[in-house]
Amino acid sequence: MELMEMVRSYLPLGIVAVIVFAGMIGIGYGLIYRKVLKGSRQIGIGKLIWLVLFCGYLFVVCSLTLLDRGGGYKGRFYPLFASYKEAWYEFSMQDWRNLILNIILFVPFGFLLPAGIKWMQHFYRTTLCGLIFTLAIELTQFAAGRGVAEWDDVLNNTLGAMIGYGLFCLFYAVFLRKKQQEKLRVGVVLCCQIPLLLTCLAYALIFGIYAGKDLGNLRSGENTAFRKGSIQVSSDLSYESSVKELAVYELQKRDQQECEEYAAQFFENLGDELDKDETIFYDTTDVFLSKKGNHFWMDVEGLTWDYTDFDSVFWGGDEEEDDGEADNDTASPVTDAKEADIRACLKEYQVTLPKEAVFEKREEGNYKFTVSNLIKDDRIYDGELDCTYYSNGKMESIYNQIRTGTYYGSYPAISEQEAYERLCAGRFYLWNASADSYEITVDQVTLCYQKDSKGFYQPVYDFTVKVNGEEDVIEIPALK
Repeated sequence: MELMEMVRSYLPLGIVAVIVFAGMIGIGYGLIYRKVLKGSRQIGIGKLIWLVLFCGYLFVVCSLTLLDRGGGYKGRFYPLFASYKEAWYEFSMQDWRNLILNIILFVPFGFLLPAGIKWMQHFYRTTLCGLIFTLAIELTQFAAGRGVAEWDDVLNNTLGAMIGYGLFCLFYAVFLRKKQQEKLRVGVVLCCQIPLLLTCLAYALIFGIYAGKDLGNLRSGENTAFRKGSIQVSSDLSYESSVKELAVYELQKRDQQECEEYAAQFFENLGDELDKDETIFYDTTDVFLSKKGNHFWMDVEGLTWDYTDFDSVFWGGDEEEDDGEADNDTASPVTDAKEADIRACLKEYQVTLPKEAVFEKREEGNYKFTVSNLIKDDRIYDGELDCTYYSNGKMESIYNQIRTGTYYGSYPAISEQEAYERLCAGRFYLWNASADSYEITVDQVTLCYQKDSKGFYQPVYDFTVKVNGEEDVIEIPALK
């Protein structure tokens, strides 16, 4: 779950926790200590408010990091900068938001701790406490297998505590210094802002470099850190050594308004109407519902989409039997439809497939078209379309994952031989690389295309291999 969504889900619980803590402290101090035990020690209202807020904050942080996390991660501690590498190569805004929110998550810690405990009004003490707190969380995650234990979380959380302390120094200098009759130490206050300034500078540099790149990043561009001598590669193939330029294609894109207009027209062509109140916009996918309850999901890059007809297939449409109930049995899957019939039906859903698309009949009225890196008239078509055809002439579902791109330019590329040499040198990405050694046998190499983080289709060499006896595909970016 994205960290922002987790914060939103736990915020009401945090408010309840603050109220509960306030009640507990009120009963413990005001009733038991003051009334029953006749205690005389005074605690100011400000200190009580701080105690309630700090306890509520700690409760929310522990809930976020330990309670609502999936299992299956026990014994895994991800290395430093692993999440930053993943965020860079995929350049997903969700990944970057999570990294930034992990910093922000500990800013209140760095602010509240010195605000309530005078002994903590030293930079190194607050920072050390933040480090200990986040280490305790990550080690608990590591031992219990709840969530992902990462050194990057330790780094980000500690950085957040440092930034929080800097903000406390500013607040103290502006609002509390005169009240405490202390001299303003400008140099100390400014030095405490260095973590915030360096963090802003680092992120500005990262996003600035990315914005200046012509093409996006490829997930396969990251190199897994293998131990020296742990990879042995064998191959009986011969590889071309000639160096040439390869084409790059730009995938079709639409902004939110264009996607909404497309969905509205899509539903209208089917005698339906877009329900704008049910529209949801995500970073890369928009979700549309119709007045009849049908679903349409569109990816903004590549314009791939999924459609599900709940009305005319699942619920029987507008047809009713004599008893007034919907007739759910009027349509059934067609298992022996011809390719021409499926293509003709798909045209009603604004889908025109290249004639080169490979047709395949599947089970229970499901049909599939496959296009593999088809280059035609300066355009590329790549992907699969699955659909389920019913006897009423409608599609129960369409999963159109065929991407279309137009020629963008040609770029210098490495040869097959150079790509193979990179494979032998361990300069590739391997998912879940946890073995001590790897024996890799290359069965085939194919030039394919892969979507990058800016919505371009870049060429990659796909090596069909066996890794320790298991079939796999290793991708080597083809551009220099």
